[in-house]
Amino acid sequence: MLLDLSSISKVSYPDFIALMNQDNTPPGGIETLNYWITKGKIHRKSTILDLACSTGFSSRYCFQQTGAKSIGIDISLDSINVANNKAREMGAAACVTFLNMDACKLSFKDEKFTHVLAGCNFAFIQDRSIALDESLRTLSKNGAICVSNFYYRTPPPNEILEEVRHSIGFKPSHNWTYEYWLNFFQSKGLKLSHEHNYNLASIPETVLHRSIEQYIHKENTFTSTLIPEFKNEFFQKFYSIKKALNSQRNYQGVSVQIWHKP
Repeated sequence: MLLDLSSISKVSYPDFIALMNQDNTPPGGIETLNYWITKGKIHRKSTILDLACSTGFSSRYCFQQTGAKSIGIDISLDSINVANNKAREMGAAACVTFLNMDACKLSFKDEKFTHVLAGCNFAFIQDRSIALDESLRTLSKNGAICVSNFYYRTPPPNEILEEVRHSIGFKPSHNWTYEYWLNFFQSKGLKLSHEHNYNLASIPETVLHRSIEQYIHKENTFTSTLIPEFKNEFFQKFYSIKKALNSQRNYQGVSVQIWHKP
């Protein structure tokens, strides 16, 4: 993507993450990944489908920790290109690969994978039931789907949901309760094997502002090298995204789960 000031504010959320070369993690970050590895029994002989993988951090982390092979898929070509570059840089391209693919139209054979890493991805897939059917088709018998879903403990005001929509181009539903996601997976005959739930809380805006400023100006290896005008554009967009997401945290919980296919 040709970088200019006007394009930064207009780029989609997934492509913006790719543009920054950010390591996008599932809700709960490395703690969630360690939970999946331990409770889901991911090991060096595991074969992983990393669904809606963004820039591929989950696949790379699982490979580093266990040696498991992964294929990550995402509809954002920019994210896939970044993910493959990162895999090559760590010398893992033979074991961790990434493809530009729709989660609702997986071009893999039946029962190819032992694990599916899904994070909170089903919330962002419009035809989520079809995507789950496709994931299950490619998952082996007794295979595991590892998820880390945001859910609403109490319904957030509509203006907060609209703020999220404006910042990332997607409006969450206040119907996404814990029970909603439980029923979603159970409706496909999946069995819940392990679960860890916790509540979220918003952080003060001054703290958020300072952390995003630190990240854009010093920590991110791409944005930190840019001239001030570009740094400021990246800061403004990233801060607006994080501010909107932070505003709903007082209403949210996270459920880290392992589901097994019978």
